[in-house]
Amino acid sequence: MIYILDYDKNSTKKIADFLIKNNFEISIGLNEILALKADAILLPDCKNPQNVMKKLHLLNLFSALRLSNKKIIGIGNGVSLMCLQINEQKGCGFFNYIVNYSETDVLYCVPETKEITSLNYFMDKNYLGIRNFDENSQEILTKIRNFLQN
Repeated sequence: MIYILDYDKNSTKKIADFLIKNNFEISIGLNEILALKADAILLPDCKNPQNVMKKLHLLNLFSALRLSNKKIIGIGNGVSLMCLQINEQKGCGFFNYIVNYSETDVLYCVPETKEITSLNYFMDKNYLGIRNFDENSQEILTKIRNFLQN
């Protein structure tokens, strides 16, 4: 079962509909205990990652995410939450990128080299980040399925 953190209703609905349509079992909410009972946790897109990070701290979900050994998926700006830093704010640190938001773009750069990446997918054994989500993409569906099965 995938637990979707419901911090942005519009994005949550979009990814929930996609997962249900493709026969995934899901649950939605902001409950630390329920999140930790799931097989995987999904961080959907959001308009303001810095505000969402504050909310995750207030609800003790930041610590739960950091300490769990669950598979975690980030979609859109949910990937930003999984990085080391978002502008000047600390992120979850699952991916070794610093995220800088400007008025026109989101830049992911490697801290040591300041090299900017244009990758759409970030993947590690327990973490999957998908920057550009398209609910009609067979490739995204395959990446999620393969990630959850490994």
